[in-house]
Amino acid sequence: MNEVLRKEIEKIFLSASCPNKLFDTFQTALKNRISEPEVYQVLLANPALSKEEITLFAEKYCKEFPDHAYEVYCWVGKIFEQTNKPIDREENAVKYFKKAINIKPENFEPYINMLNLFNYEYNFELNKTIIKTIDEGIKKVNNKRVLFLKLADHFKNLGNESKRKLCIRLANNCQLKNSNKHNQL
Repeated sequence: MNEVLRKEIEKIFLSASCPNKLFDTFQTALKNRISEPEVYQVLLANPALSKEEITLFAEKYCKEFPDHAYEVYCWVGKIFEQTNKPIDREENAVKYFKKAINIKPENFEPYINMLNLFNYEYNFELNKTIIKTIDEGIKKVNNKRVLFLKLADHFKNLGNESKRKLCIRLANNCQLKNSNKHNQL
């Protein structure tokens, strides 16, 4: 791959404020088989893009380079997590974190990111979706300890002391199992 072209594309993704220019540059990047997700993360974070444009670019990239789809879906989830419009933010972020989970259900990061979107002030339907996704996926997560500790904080915020203690106990059990495995080596 031509490093000069890659750097020029990344520069345009970073600085262009016209969606048409970004689209044309995106097409050039795909045509030249530039696959590094870091280059496209710059594009997806460009504030000139609408939610629909971010979605379009992310989906097209993930079809072209499915080996990098997990990283890009997590990145898009984080972008939507940080937008100013709460309804769009939460629903779109959860959508992309779930896509990442479908690719690598063993990674804890998308579950943690989803839990960060939980609304403790209002009982939104999205809260149920977040908890259901975590409940269904926790068995597949490799590093359960991190997720159990985050869930302990979650239950503390809800004022549910018994579930908080349970999550801490489960996290500690995970730590003991991991240390026993290392001692056997």
